[in-house]
Amino acid sequence: MKFRKPDTFYLTSILPPFIVRLIFSTIIQKPRIDKRRCKRCGICKEVCPVGAISLDTFKIDRKKCINCYCCHEMCRFNAIKLGRFL
Repeated sequence: MKFRKPDTFYLTSILPPFIVRLIFSTIIQKPRIDKRRCKRCGICKEVCPVGAISLDTFKIDRKKCINCYCCHEMCRFNAIKLGRFL
């Protein structure tokens, strides 16, 4: 099956890599856990394809996270927030 490459692919091929990283790091929303809403049910941790979530510390490992947002979609308590967090 043939897939069409996303428009962002062409942007990444003409700009220097450090510029692309800078752009994407500022515009891509990242998930974080809202401690007040989290019930520690573990669904987010279970569905995370890369194992980036730790409910012991309420942290999402930024180096592992691939921004698939599965955790955000599956959380029934609305405890996974998306934003441009530092």
